[in-house]
Amino acid sequence: MVKVAPSRWNVANAVTIGRIALVPFFAAVLVVDGGHSVAWRLVATVVFVVAALTDRLDGYLARRHNLVTDLGALLDPIADKLLIGTALVILSMFGELYWWVTVVILVRELGITALRFLMLKRATLPVSRGGKLKTVVQSVAISLFLLPLADLPFWVLVVASIVMGLAVTVTVATGADYVREAVRLVRGGAPGRVDQASGPAPDLLAALGARGWTVAVAESLTGGLVASALVDVPGASRSVRGGVVAYATDLKASLLDVPADLLAARGAVDPDVAAAMALGARVRLGADVGLATTGVAGPDPQDGFEPGTVHVAVATVDGVRVESARLDGDRAAVRTAARDLVLTLAIEVVGRAGTGGPLGSLDEM
Repeated sequence: MVKVAPSRWNVANAVTIGRIALVPFFAAVLVVDGGHSVAWRLVATVVFVVAALTDRLDGYLARRHNLVTDLGALLDPIADKLLIGTALVILSMFGELYWWVTVVILVRELGITALRFLMLKRATLPVSRGGKLKTVVQSVAISLFLLPLADLPFWVLVVASIVMGLAVTVTVATGADYVREAVRLVRGGAPGRVDQASGPAPDLLAALGARGWTVAVAESLTGGLVASALVDVPGASRSVRGGVVAYATDLKASLLDVPADLLAARGAVDPDVAAAMALGARVRLGADVGLATTGVAGPDPQDGFEPGTVHVAVATVDGVRVESARLDGDRAAVRTAARDLVLTLAIEVVGRAGTGGPLGSLDEM
């Protein structure tokens, strides 16, 4: 059974909270003896590295065990920025790192975080391709500067400085990439386009394009509305592989490989059926992402389910996300809302998938 809403109090979020708890301990260890103690500098370095590695761990756990939550998506970037910001500020206070380096990195981190939240009202800003590289280079550079460089060979300082310079370069470059993408999305979202092309479809195609991914669609109650919304967007052919309208229950099995025993036991209106449809679309049509919709559009109940009962799913290499809803309105309103529901879920999943944080959390910005 697919878990639609995992608990916020799960092991992945516990790891993230643990990383936040490590920050004051890391700071206390780093400032012992004004930062001049070789032993304590080495301890601080180890603590920082362990804390940075937990960023990989919580993302893996969230994706592997379907533990992605809004709380995790919120706490993960906060933990990362607290850890990196604390290290940079203390190193600058020690006079071991130029203040302009700290200011540039922190302004970029906080600025892009604010930009992403502001853009949520208009579009979902796709995760930068260089986000993972930026995070890794920053962590390596800071780890090197945390070492007792005054007591190490001069070449270690040279290497640390080169890596920090690379970190600043990648940080600024990825920040500029976000700004360009935000401007493009704002300009692309100007009024005057047809209704379907001004909804979530352009944002999903932008997120897919940023990753070089493709999408396929399996539809039941929406009857082609999702595919139509996608192909209404200019340039959709770069990402859209195709779609299957499996309206009849038997076609869900024969065309999308939905298990026949599942359909026989629960019928077509079921979250696990939606998940299987999304997987089938992804595999059968050879796409990176599979979308699916199933439910009851009305006006009459189906298999004991009231009109407006909807299940949508998004499948990627990381797994399947399912969202269930009870939608209001007439038949047309339910079908339109279901279309937008699966597209919006896909934007979230694609933005978070495979980036080390919980399905692409803001830590990869």
